[in-house]
Amino acid sequence: MTWRWLFALLALVGCHREPVAPLPQRAYVWQREWTPAVSEAARQADTSLLNGLMLFGAEIAWDQGKPRIIYGSIDWASVRRLHRPMGIALRVAPHSGPFVADDLASRTICDTAQLLLGKMKAEGVPCAEFHLDF
Repeated sequence: MTWRWLFALLALVGCHREPVAPLPQRAYVWQREWTPAVSEAARQADTSLLNGLMLFGAEIAWDQGKPRIIYGSIDWASVRRLHRPMGIALRVAPHSGPFVADDLASRTICDTAQLLLGKMKAEGVPCAEFHLDF
């Protein structure tokens, strides 16, 4: 009978959950080339119910095991005029590895991520979040 009480007590304690804040709703601007139409769409999104934008920063593709980095041509002047939080995304095309602490793939991913974050800072755009799309 003691086990039943202990189980019931544990079940009740386990049922209590802390409230979780809702995740921000951001739209991806997944464009490699920013045209005037993309800049205008970002401006319109700035007055929408969205909590911000996630900018395509770069993609790492693999050509016979060697990385090839394709950067987005973000219109930083347009982005600086927006009032919503901004994030930046790094897409990594499928790569089977292996991944070790200091191999070419790991270094390329880390270096590209640091470069994107540094670019946002240099452009005067605070980075609200970073996405690694792997």
